[in-house]
Amino acid sequence: WQYATNVVPRGEFRDHAPVLLMHGDLRMQCLCAQTPNRVIECNTGFVARRFDPEYKHDLSRIPRMNLQPLLKRIGRGASGARSLERHEAAELFSWLFDGLLDPAQVGAVLIALRMKGESVEELVGALDALQGRQERISVEVGRPVVSIPTYNGARNAPNLVPLLACLLAREGIQVILHGVRHDPGRTASAEIWSALGRHPCESIGQAEASLQRGEPAFVPIDILAPPLARMLGFRTLLGLRNTGHTIA
Repeated sequence: WQYATNVVPRGEFRDHAPVLLMHGDLRMQCLCAQTPNRVIECNTGFVARRFDPEYKHDLSRIPRMNLQPLLKRIGRGASGARSLERHEAAELFSWLFDGLLDPAQVGAVLIALRMKGESVEELVGALDALQGRQERISVEVGRPVVSIPTYNGARNAPNLVPLLACLLAREGIQVILHGVRHDPGRTASAEIWSALGRHPCESIGQAEASLQRGEPAFVPIDILAPPLARMLGFRTLLGLRNTGHTIA
């Protein structure tokens, strides 16, 4: 959780412990020195960097996320839970994507939705929240485009997704693959792609250049939509798929 929780106000920073933004207050926790610096785009003007304990932060700008009313509705099990409205789901996933929820809150939301099952309104709300938090890939107008999601690797059967992408591109179709780089215990499409000598794109510009050359473009989800990549990463921690896999 080193990616989404070291959220601190703007200011002058030096190499000290990051701040962990928790619901209701700020709790200082020393995270490992390897914690990467990640920028979090949100309306509050906060950025993820190193924390200087001597800097006088303006705590009045820190958002306070009251998750209890939403959790009470979605967290009462398959028979007692009630679904959120589209705008409520959009707000909830906006908080999640922007790193404004602590790990306990994220786990509670993902497990509650997993047990209840997401409604159409909740899935559309999650997509609404994701729209402004993902990159756009320019394509050639007039040529067909095929987008292939590949988020589950193959365990026993062969993974033929890379072959499909190459065959489609050979027919003049612009092919964009998007998915995870690795899938523990499975053979991920990105790994096959690299074995074929076609390495995943490390930028949107590389993806657009591949399409212009008539080649398929494999865009890892951490390049295409970093907030969604973090959400998908909870599968390794929790052992279960979540809403992110549905909307990907």
